[in-house]
This record gives sequence, structure tokens and C-alpha cells, in this order.
Amino acid sequence: MWIRDEHRTMFGRQVLTLWSGQFATEYEGEAVGLPGHNGYTLTMYLTHVYGEKIRVTCPSPRDEENYLVVDESINAAIKKARK
Repeated sequence: MWIRDEHRTMFGRQVLTLWSGQFATEYEGEAVGLPGHNGYTLTMYLTHVYGEKIRVTCPSPRDEENYLVVDESINAAIKKARK
């Protein structure tokens, strides 16, 4: 899963978009930061359950220092939910 910071906020929280495919061309969903800056709520649109919500506990907001940890946490949560 490719994760991109769209540099926009929703209710003052960071929004990330989730993409798949070889060239990150398929929009999968979005991640909105949780109020306590302790993770994200993912809303998935290309899954067996449209609008599926997944909660991820990880550092937030995503930045240059922690993006690897955030990306790994989001990908692990998606893999776990798809099993």
C-alpha cells in the first residue's frame, strides 16, 4: 500500500490517502488522524466491505521522522483486516 500526505486536514486532523497498484494508481481509501494524536482511522473503499473502518495505533501526525513506522503500522492493520 502506498501512503500519501495530501497536506489537507479534516476537522483539524491530518488526512492521508491510500493507494495500491504497481504505480499507486488505484485509490483504496483514506486515513484520518485520531483526536489524541495516537493513530488513524482508515476508511477503505476497495475492499470486500465498502466503507470498512480500521483503527490503527501509531504515531501521528505522519512526518519526515516517523513516516516509516506509520506506513508499516497502516499496512499491517490492512493485512490483518483482509485475512
